[in-house]
Amino acid sequence: METTRIAALRETVRERVLETSLRAVARQVAVAPSVLRRFIDGSEPYSATLRRLRDWHATEVALVEAGKTTPLPAGAQTAFTAAEAACLSGLSAKLINRLIDGGEIASLARGGAGARQVGFAELVYLALRKDTIGVLTPAARRRLYAGIKSGVSADAAAAPPLQIGCLRIPLTPAATEVRGRMRALEAARGLVRVSQAVRAGEPVVRGTRVSVYRLAELAQRGVPREEILEDHPAVDGEALDAALLYARAYPRRGRPRRAPWHGRHAPHRDPSPRAE
Repeated sequence: METTRIAALRETVRERVLETSLRAVARQVAVAPSVLRRFIDGSEPYSATLRRLRDWHATEVALVEAGKTTPLPAGAQTAFTAAEAACLSGLSAKLINRLIDGGEIASLARGGAGARQVGFAELVYLALRKDTIGVLTPAARRRLYAGIKSGVSADAAAAPPLQIGCLRIPLTPAATEVRGRMRALEAARGLVRVSQAVRAGEPVVRGTRVSVYRLAELAQRGVPREEILEDHPAVDGEALDAALLYARAYPRRGRPRRAPWHGRHAPHRDPSPRAE
């Protein structure tokens, strides 16, 4: 029975780490990230660690039963660029900008180049829009957006479901998902350093000189995760995940860098036939 309970606790911890980050959950449990990682990987926890894990789990259960989620930290980000919103909602920045231009969602910006931003309610709407595309009519989507704007906030309180025609749309799961992604992005920013003293201000994994965009380029090219980590021993799995998330939320500006040989002229070839 005890083994079964620990296995269930381990699965709960693993799911929350996937929703947020290893460091975020470790802070909540009050243990070191390495301790939490060993527990997730199957090691038997010490009694003090097990007690902390059970206390944390009891708090999580109480919040769920009360219709609440773990609150966001004080001073959490409340306005997001199109690129950040794309990372948090699972949609593309191009689509998000198009929805703002078409008036489907509102921008928090009041003018100024590059000042366009959206809020938490818009993120929840975008997450639900992805799941209801082809199901809701434009008029129904407008009702959905209005209901989210009036019934959802970044606070921990649960939101009542929306009734749109014969559809009953729960809002709390989408809001919880967005909050988890917000925590993950906040944790990713904490694992990335941007300083003019290191690689002329290019984002790097904190404590190293490894470029975040270099890691993202390798992943986009299909290089296996194990190979990336092997080639960059200063980067662990959590830092790699943070780098990939950061690169999605803050893509490199300007044209993509080209390999040095792309700018070279092709070697001159004599068009005359070779003498036999």
